[in-house]
Order: sequence, then C-alpha cells, then structure tokens
Amino acid sequence: MKISYSQVEGYCNELHQLAKHMKDLIYDIESTSNKVSSSDTWSGQAANYYTQKMKKLCSNFDEMFTELENSVLYMAKCSDGYQAMDKTVVAEICNNLNIQSPSLNSSKIFS
Repeated sequence: MKISYSQVEGYCNELHQLAKHMKDLIYDIESTSNKVSSSDTWSGQAANYYTQKMKKLCSNFDEMFTELENSVLYMAKCSDGYQAMDKTVVAEICNNLNIQSPSLNSSKIFS
C-alpha cells in the first residue's frame, strides 16, 4: 500500500480534529449531566446511577482521547522521520550523481 506524506499529514489532522470535536461533545454531555444531577428535577436511585455512568463515560473518554492524540502525534513523528530520511537519501544520491536535489515538502501537521 502506497501512501504519501501529505495523505499521512491529512489523516493526522483529520483524526486530531475529530478527537477535538468528540471531546467538545463529551464535555457538553458532562455539563448537561451535571446540571441534571444538581437540580431538584430528578433524584433518587436512577438519577444516581445515571450520574455515575456519565462520570465513568467521561473518565473513559479522557483516556481514549489521550491515547488517540498520542497515536496521532506518533504517526506524525514517524512521517516526519521517514520524510527526513527520504530527503537525506535523495540528497546523497543527487550529490553522488552530481545533479540538483528536488524539493521535498516538510510536514504541515496541526498547522
């Protein structure tokens, strides 16, 4: 499977944006849950159960968000490393063949 550096960068940016959007949604859900649990409109065993489940969901999401962000950063660093290696190899080949080295784009992840 062939994938370009710009595709990797695009996927990294897309995953990063989706993760941020998911985090915004979970915070909205958490805020609504907190309002419901702190008001007098709903109380009792069901309300407590719901509140505990929402706290666990938010906690689990924070861990998932961190892992997703770490994975995106790892993928971006790998892409940057491979791209730097390509530049070095191309420069060495061009130097040995006494030809001008082509321009390779650098990373634009999270730009």
